Amino acid sequence: MTPESILQSVFGFSSFRNGQKEAINVLMSGNDSVVVIPTGGGKTVIYSIPTLMMPGITVVVSPLLMLVHDQL
Repeated sequence: MTPESILQSVFGFSSFRNGQKEAINVLMSGNDSVVVIPTGGGKTVIYSIPTLMMPGITVVVSPLLMLVHDQL
């Protein structure tokens, strides 16, 4: 299983956007990362692909609910 195969099979995209692959590589190497991308820029791909590739349970804390509430 590769990041590219997950991107295609789960998200239906054939290529990463700028910065996504690099951020995924940082996370897969066991390091922390801060990625600033505008709304709709593909942050979900960045945190979802490593969680699908790593063994065990992963907890992702996302401010998405607050963003939706703020936009209403």
